Amino acid sequence: MSRLPCKKNRLFIITLGLLFLLISIVPAFANPASRATPFKDVDTTHWGLKNIIKMNVRGVVTGYTDGTFQPNKPITQVEAILMTIRNMAITDHLATINTDQDLPVEVPQWVSDYYKAEMLFAVQEGLIIPSENNFNSAAGATRSWVTQLIVRSIGKDSEASQMSGEMPAVSDAAAIPEWARGYISAAIRYKLVNGYPDNTFKPYRYVTRAEMVKLLGESEQYLDLSESFLSARVAGQSGLTLSLSINGTIEDFNISSDTWVFKDDGSYTDWDGISENDPVKVIVDGETVRLVEILAADAVVDSLSGSVLQVLPAENVIVIQDTALKIHTKTLADYVSFTAQTGSLSGLSDIKTGDNVTLNCNISGAVISVLLLNSGQSAANSGIVFSVNPETGLIIIKNSQGILNTYQYSEGTIVTIPQIRFPAVTDLEPGDEVKIAFTGNLITEIELLKAKQEMTVSGKVLLLSEEKRIITISNADGLLQAFEAAEDAEVIISGLDYPLFSNVLVNDQVTLTIQNGKVTKISVQNRNVRDTVKGTVLAVDTANRIITLETEDGDVEIYEVYSRAEFYIDNDTTSDIADVERNLKVEVQLLNDEIIYLETKNTVEGTVVTIDADRDLLTVNTISSGTKTYVLSDDIDVNIKGVSSPDLDDLDKGDYVELRFESSESKVVADINVKTTLNYRVIRVYEDPDKLKVEDDDGDSSYLYLESQVTLTVPGINSPDAEDFSQGDLVKAEFMGSRLVKVESVPVTFGKITTINTYTKSVTLSTFAGKTETFVFDSDSEIVKDDREFSLVTALTTGDRVEVKENIDGGKTFTVLNKCSGKFQSRNDAGTKIYVTENTVTWSTYNLSPDAYIHSGSASLSLDNFSQNDSVDLYVLNNTAYELEKK
Repeated sequence: MSRLPCKKNRLFIITLGLLFLLISIVPAFANPASRATPFKDVDTTHWGLKNIIKMNVRGVVTGYTDGTFQPNKPITQVEAILMTIRNMAITDHLATINTDQDLPVEVPQWVSDYYKAEMLFAVQEGLIIPSENNFNSAAGATRSWVTQLIVRSIGKDSEASQMSGEMPAVSDAAAIPEWARGYISAAIRYKLVNGYPDNTFKPYRYVTRAEMVKLLGESEQYLDLSESFLSARVAGQSGLTLSLSINGTIEDFNISSDTWVFKDDGSYTDWDGISENDPVKVIVDGETVRLVEILAADAVVDSLSGSVLQVLPAENVIVIQDTALKIHTKTLADYVSFTAQTGSLSGLSDIKTGDNVTLNCNISGAVISVLLLNSGQSAANSGIVFSVNPETGLIIIKNSQGILNTYQYSEGTIVTIPQIRFPAVTDLEPGDEVKIAFTGNLITEIELLKAKQEMTVSGKVLLLSEEKRIITISNADGLLQAFEAAEDAEVIISGLDYPLFSNVLVNDQVTLTIQNGKVTKISVQNRNVRDTVKGTVLAVDTANRIITLETEDGDVEIYEVYSRAEFYIDNDTTSDIADVERNLKVEVQLLNDEIIYLETKNTVEGTVVTIDADRDLLTVNTISSGTKTYVLSDDIDVNIKGVSSPDLDDLDKGDYVELRFESSESKVVADINVKTTLNYRVIRVYEDPDKLKVEDDDGDSSYLYLESQVTLTVPGINSPDAEDFSQGDLVKAEFMGSRLVKVESVPVTFGKITTINTYTKSVTLSTFAGKTETFVFDSDSEIVKDDREFSLVTALTTGDRVEVKENIDGGKTFTVLNKCSGKFQSRNDAGTKIYVTENTVTWSTYNLSPDAYIHSGSASLSLDNFSQNDSVDLYVLNNTAYELEKK
């Protein structure tokens, strides 16, 4: 690991402008070929010398304690992040970041201790997006990964998104991962990266330290370094004094033997290489010049992106406004290149108000190239409000391609917002979807289409209107907000199978999901419905709201009924306590021993015998009444977990089903819920509320909510709950339709195969727990090896490390673990992750199973017995190591 630089005071960078004095330039120092560099492994002929020296002077990178730079050493992703952030010169901003918050990505302890603000900035600014699962701090940084990082650092993410459908102009474009194509295309367009001489890009090649500083150097022109960047030219040099003309004013700076001078081609030179009037970029520390970079006459020293406010072809002037609402008036140079992201662009006259452009400027501030990103006239009649600034009368709207367009509005702009009598543009909020009409850059009409595309709000319920489906909450700031709930809004109350809007209570703490201006999801956070009772009604006291039940266990229970309890009798949601009659078979939900929900129990369960779809008949062998045939409703609903839009054709003989009738008196089946069992691996356990995040064999993740009615089974544990499950556990989840009814922990055995008996079809393991176990390989068993499935035991080999678990068919699944060999590098503090180099370049991160077999030969070890560069073998499944052997 390289020694990362301490945070330094920002050095002052000056780009030199107009010359008024002609002073003879004389050489001041030794021949460049004989000059020593700060690093003993980088001489003055090294191709990356300029950027190595420049980034070192700026404090972006340093060398190692042995005096080397190690230019050919691959960098890790976390090193790339830290270099990129230092290159952005945001020291003041980093000081404002609250480092008490948790990092949503895993990093080594030294990063968390000393560079937490930088990593939080990387997440907050979208340099790292945790949900992409594309950041591994210890992994090597590939060319495609670093290209994405650099493009994001200069604010060109939206352009990359637009170009994601394009194949980059390199010969190995087909090898570029899909997620990186837009970023690489954008990087080529903005001249951040080049291909190799054979026109390949090599997306998976690791970036070295020298290559990284070159990429950072190319990105400088697109960064906002306005506080430390001035335009000037060389006015003269005499002895140890360098005179510079800065905006017409001559200023003198000291030079020394440590001052570096580079030509525009990147090669090192001495003071003989500087001429009068040369445009240069200078890094100054106090009054002393540290580095001089001679620029080409047409070099881009500044880049601006924004929306066009005005075009004056006769004066060769263009006025744009950037996303920070700052207005820039720019004059075009004598020779300007015009290009368009799509279509053609011949000159300034083709650019219109509202267009989005990038302007590249030379040393004098004149525009030398114009890139038209999109045409505001064709792309911006609708979009999402990005910001509204009443002080400047400007509104920024993001179109469907992610491009920001800036418009003016006035008192004459017609605004339409439903439910607001006299709306104004300032009534619009970021996230609102709008439709606009405009003349030039002035919006004449703007109409709110959708209140907010999607947002989530939390608070305490103050008022509820069931008739109008209006819910009013008070948020953490005491602000009252009222929302209309959609008719099909999902309500989640732990313990209720089918909660309704009416089950939400005043004083509930809720989280609301709003889409298209309406509540689509209500999650009650502060209470669970914990008890379910089934039985027969013995008596009803409507005056005192008391119901007496005989439970299925034969007990007689008396319950009070909550004043706002919900009744669902014979599929009628308007029922109330007066509709409850003696002898009704019901199921009730209790909260604090009060009935809050009652429904008639109008279901039967059994196994499908025959299906007659033409006659709408279903024969089922029921538990209580034997084989019976039922009439199906014309609009029968079939529910099967994991099957999209199921119907009767998806039913099979032998399926176990729950039939729900149209009413307690009717025998017409309205719903068929099919019992299914699915296998998952637990990837995270939550306890408030109780739920498991799980992953299926395809890698798709979902949640299992362990509500009170869900039966939990964990071997050896009575009355288990969520905390009795662990990350990595295999579970069988049983569903009735889409309703989770049971979660069972599946015993899993890991070990080394010692014997395979093809005659008895049995496999014997020496388990990682130190036992010997033998498993029968029957007709329902299978082998998974190298992502292929086998049905014969001969696919296994003595010495294979395997995972053995029960499958849905009742047999065993033997999954062969992958063997990885390499050098142990480090571990995280918790001992849950290890870092290994599998060759001299590639760093890999593996999760370490809590029950992993760690050893050397027959001797058991712990991670404390491992040192950097120890040779190791790992046996891995789904990126988790279950055996770690020190060689």
